[in-house]
Amino acid sequence: MQSQNNYATKEDLKKLATKEGLERVAVQVARNTVETLSLKEEMKGVHRKLDYIVEAVTDIIGELKNNKSEKAAISSALDRHENRLDNHEKRISALEK
Repeated sequence: MQSQNNYATKEDLKKLATKEGLERVAVQVARNTVETLSLKEEMKGVHRKLDYIVEAVTDIIGELKNNKSEKAAISSALDRHENRLDNHEKRISALEK
């Protein structure tokens, strides 16, 4: 298998060495520069949006953790209240006899 290179040959360089060739290269470089700058600006916008999303998700995770803790505390309090009610029921039944 023969590898193929994309290097400029002397003939390619002679073609580009004309004024028109250099102008074409300069125009293409300018276009590429503008496109690169445009892409950089777009990436900044995407980065800002991702930061906003990450911040929102972080807030949601914090709320979920808080809700989980509150649920555990409420469940524990409910168990204590149920035990007290059972105890009261037993004492009331004993008093009614």
